[in-house]
Amino acid sequence: MDMDADIVIVGGGLNGPALALALAQGGLKVAVVDARPSLLRAEAGFDGRAYALAIASKRLLEVIGVWPRLQAKVQPILKIKASDGVAGQGPAP
Repeated sequence: MDMDADIVIVGGGLNGPALALALAQGGLKVAVVDARPSLLRAEAGFDGRAYALAIASKRLLEVIGVWPRLQAKVQPILKIKASDGVAGQGPAP
């Protein structure tokens, strides 16, 4: 398959598509490639990850027009406790 792009972004996680959209809105032709097909990420068995977004990330999503589609599905973090430990062994003292 032949494809022309001004920019190729490797990584279809959270940041790759956001950057691709911002660049495309600026008039660039962008391609996003990822090792995992996008259909696999959309399947019901995918482990829909949770993300904590900083205010700057929220502002970027507002600027590129994505935030309104996410807004009803998000909630603020009002309290957080971080701990250190080994997987399967619980938090370290």
